[in-house]
Amino acid sequence: TALARMEAQYKTKIQELEQEILELKDFVSKTTPTSGNSYAFPATNKNLTEKVEAYRTFISDYIVKAQEEKAKAVQMAEEKIKAKYEAEKAKDRSIGELE
Repeated sequence: TALARMEAQYKTKIQELEQEILELKDFVSKTTPTSGNSYAFPATNKNLTEKVEAYRTFISDYIVKAQEEKAKAVQMAEEKIKAKYEAEKAKDRSIGELE
């Protein structure tokens, strides 16, 4: 009957899922915890940790340098505008003295 086929289908699916759980438990028991609840093989863990640290160093240096360059650019723009304003101010004074 249809009910018997559905029951057999669900039993098969349950058995497949139970087998997958066992395989995952076996996999987890063979790995080393890295941090929190993530797992990796020891050799891979060390390699990835080194890569992550190198990336962090690169990113932090990049951010610091970018902020320094941005600050220098702003300072140069301010100095340029100030020089232009001072030149116009001096020009206006000299025109006023001539009149």
